[in-house]
Amino acid sequence: YFAVLYRGPALIGFVMFGYYPSTKTVIVDHMVIDSGERGDSAFTIFTGLLIDLMSNLAVDYVAIEVESKSENRAGGIVMMRRLTRNEFGKAEVKYRLPAVDTETLDVQYDGVLMLKNMHETPDDFTQIHKVEIERIVETIYFKHYYDWYRDLWSAAKLKSYKAYVDGLFKEFKRGVRKEYVGVSHYVRTPEPPPPREKPTTQLNPAKPGLAFYFLMFAATAAICGAVIYLLKIPLLSVPIILIAFLAVYAGIVLVANGNASKVFDASLKAIGKDWGAKKSETSRDSDATNDDGNGDQL
Repeated sequence: YFAVLYRGPALIGFVMFGYYPSTKTVIVDHMVIDSGERGDSAFTIFTGLLIDLMSNLAVDYVAIEVESKSENRAGGIVMMRRLTRNEFGKAEVKYRLPAVDTETLDVQYDGVLMLKNMHETPDDFTQIHKVEIERIVETIYFKHYYDWYRDLWSAAKLKSYKAYVDGLFKEFKRGVRKEYVGVSHYVRTPEPPPPREKPTTQLNPAKPGLAFYFLMFAATAAICGAVIYLLKIPLLSVPIILIAFLAVYAGIVLVANGNASKVFDASLKAIGKDWGAKKSETSRDSDATNDDGNGDQL
């Protein structure tokens, strides 16, 4: 069948579909609307008029194949959403689009089978029996595709194509594992792939060698000697300076080995103890000052 859509005197749409009375199935083969006339709900109007026309035939199901990975306006998510808004549902089963020549039989075309039940509303048409959907797909593969090429191709090409669609149909039936196949009237937008994480490079610096420690010791000793000489520190205080010198050097060694947090914690504890001792002494002095001699504190 062929049908056209007019807007006033202008022809703006064309559709070609096959009607197969033996299985009471309509298969929409091609549908197009002029690029300048696609507004004003042209697709919805055209689809509605076609369904009205098809209702005059003895039809149980209308089937439309959609290329699932297409990003243009005639396929993929865009077309599936348009069809669901016009009472079609997506068969929740793996479906392959047949090739249209024998040169690309090794290429797999992922597709989606959109169905409309002519006797049920979308709210009621939520599943289809496996026998019915297998009959629809068999009609598509063998009557709609294979029979179309019988008048065009040689016997050798037809034999090759027949074996090809046989394989597609067997694959489809293997994918129908339950008695009923679900029919969805909501098309989810596929989630975008997660952003690729930038590779991070973890730096593992080599631990310093003996030369580094010797150099640090020499530098610290030089600084210590310069401090004692310039400040004219008495000999009795030199041991204290030497202890401080050793503490500084030990801190440098620990930091160089990645133990800076330990050095920091130890320093805080030392400061805390010193501060606590001073505070305790101050408190005792205060208590002694406030004692009235009777053991009571003011």
